[in-house]
Amino acid sequence: KAAAEGEILDVFSRRLLNVSVGSSMLLLFGIRCCHYAGRLPGESHPPHAKLIMWIWWAVFAVGSVCPFAFPHWDGHPIPPLAVSSVWLLVLCIVETSFTHVLDKDVAIKPHHKEGIDEHTPLQGEGSLYTAGHQSS
Repeated sequence: KAAAEGEILDVFSRRLLNVSVGSSMLLLFGIRCCHYAGRLPGESHPPHAKLIMWIWWAVFAVGSVCPFAFPHWDGHPIPPLAVSSVWLLVLCIVETSFTHVLDKDVAIKPHHKEGIDEHTPLQGEGSLYTAGHQSS
């Protein structure tokens, strides 16, 4: 409402915006830790893939706490909304880039058994997409 009507936000509302975005990011990081911790990177992953995964974890962890440090401007609602939106977009692009790079080494490996297509995704520890879960 404040953004549409050009109203000035009070200090509490500005801080609440940053805390809300930061809390959401920390919750998402916590969910990822519960789901992927101990599985990514796995022991069977190549060393360079492990390094990329550890960098991904570090970037996402740091990115999750950054919204708490965003500046509080002079009360106009558009700058903090824009900064939060751009930050989330940057994290999405970074994560997509990491996934794209890892796809070559982790998600798809050739199979040498008869009857299995050589580009069939793995359904075990080696699969970035399933991370140990069987698809239905």
